Amino acid sequence: AGRVGGLRLGSPPVYGPGGGWQATMTKANEELVEYLFGQAHHALAAWCARCFEESPRFAQFVAANRSKVRKKIRVAGDLEALRDLACELAVAYLLTQERSFEITYEPLAAQGSSPDFGVHYKGHTLWYVEVTRARAPRTVEAMLPAARLAALLCGKLRQLPAGAPSLLTLIADGFSFSAADLDSAMRLLRQRAEAKDDAFFAFRGLDGTKAFDKQVAYLSAVLIVHTSSREGPVFWQHGLARYPLPVGVTKIVAHWEIKHMQADAPLEQPTFGTHIAQAAQTPGSWPGGTTNAIYAYPPETNSGPATAQVWVGTALIERAAPYTHFAGRKRVHMPVRGNGIRLHFQDPAETVAIDSFGQYQFAGDRPVQVELIDGPVLAFNLIVQNEVQAEAQVLHISHEQAVAPIERIAMVVRAIYAITGPLAVKVGGQQAIVLQPSDALVLDMDAAQPIMLRPLANPAAVVLATLRFQADPTVAAQ
Repeated sequence: AGRVGGLRLGSPPVYGPGGGWQATMTKANEELVEYLFGQAHHALAAWCARCFEESPRFAQFVAANRSKVRKKIRVAGDLEALRDLACELAVAYLLTQERSFEITYEPLAAQGSSPDFGVHYKGHTLWYVEVTRARAPRTVEAMLPAARLAALLCGKLRQLPAGAPSLLTLIADGFSFSAADLDSAMRLLRQRAEAKDDAFFAFRGLDGTKAFDKQVAYLSAVLIVHTSSREGPVFWQHGLARYPLPVGVTKIVAHWEIKHMQADAPLEQPTFGTHIAQAAQTPGSWPGGTTNAIYAYPPETNSGPATAQVWVGTALIERAAPYTHFAGRKRVHMPVRGNGIRLHFQDPAETVAIDSFGQYQFAGDRPVQVELIDGPVLAFNLIVQNEVQAEAQVLHISHEQAVAPIERIAMVVRAIYAITGPLAVKVGGQQAIVLQPSDALVLDMDAAQPIMLRPLANPAAVVLATLRFQADPTVAAQ
């Protein structure tokens, strides 16, 4: 079985003058690494250096496309973009291990839209490979496997050319998908196509149902490669494909594996606060779903809101359930993804409907049951002791926007949670930091410093939470 091992992002490279990879690398590979990455530390450098030494064919492929690869490295401005590129290069590594494959990088780029690789099998049969990575979902609906896969398929179908078989290789980075999930996703897409739901496909990158019907016929197979060591590959063949993959190709690619795709070192932290990426948020569970903890004070109260003076986090609400009882605390509750909720209170009896981006503040010890209006909901939560002032608002950002400073009475903590993104956050004259969807930034700060928010692609939405303590405990955000 083909396998790429040791693909770790976030580690400092181990090549350099006087030792490490440079001590064992050939001169040609050393020069190639320096051309791609320069002398600066880079998260991909050590892995590329190792792969060049292990596979001369991979080194030759990258050398032949060195300008294109270097440009992609330079424009990958954050860890998520680097992981996308790492997945693409990992598939190139796997392709180069098979002597019967002759590989071209982005063969149809001159035409405007191209799959990632063109491959000639045994010198004559042409087939294509398109690579995508399952990134952190932006909506609650996209967390569901079938819906998530349907969106990924739609986003990549337009890359598949006519006239030859095409394989979509999906790198499930921290997610788990099955063949049954793929069947469900394809069934969902065909149901939408039969219903002539043009808006559904337009929202997912295709020009209506006719475009879906045309492009899906060019999809020969899907290979799901899990980066978790617990999950093997999933190979799914499209029974209605116009151009099936050759049997010999199927036997080779169905067993591809990529291991150790985790970031095994923390991101460099900004000088003005603490960046908590989604992957670094502490997971938990409750009767209605799951939670992610973003910030707690004091820091040692990481067991949950019941012991913390302040707790900031999110809750995925997947089913009707009672909320947890928190004596001596108040809650600010805000649905940020999904179609809203109803809260059924007791003592006294009351029903409160909260739409997306609406909010409600209530006593943490008041009995309450949540009801979903239409599907799962992700809610942003502030759970604080009664003496702490807590407020939250949603900001919709279409251009650079300043957050007004506030009066600092005692300790002030501000938390910025990215609902959508990416966006850049800058405090004072410090270097900006980029937040991806579901990332957070916690600031224990001089409140007189202005905060600047700037969307980097599409308009962004964030939650801005402000917490004011009665007495200043003089600690930094953890």
